[in-house]
Amino acid sequence: MDKFIKKLTDFLFRFGKDRYIHYSLSLVLTQLFSAVMLIVGIGNWSLFIGPALVLCLGFAKEFHDEKSGEGFEPYDVVWDFLGVFSGIVLMILILAGFKL
Repeated sequence: MDKFIKKLTDFLFRFGKDRYIHYSLSLVLTQLFSAVMLIVGIGNWSLFIGPALVLCLGFAKEFHDEKSGEGFEPYDVVWDFLGVFSGIVLMILILAGFKL
């Protein structure tokens, strides 16, 4: 078991802390924006608008980084997308649980 945990942590640490921040922030913001829009009354469109806003924020952050001299990181956008995708899947599973 210790070897498995060691291999898993070595694999996860390869990506760097910045990637996890992009992933987790995108997941949380997708959930938050979609939930707020659902509460406000936008309905099922919130499952499209919320994630689109989060992806736009991710792209805007990368363009800002490029302007400020840090450079555009395409892998940050990939991790943003993975976080948004996970957030959508989680939101659908939560909504499906309430329909049962």
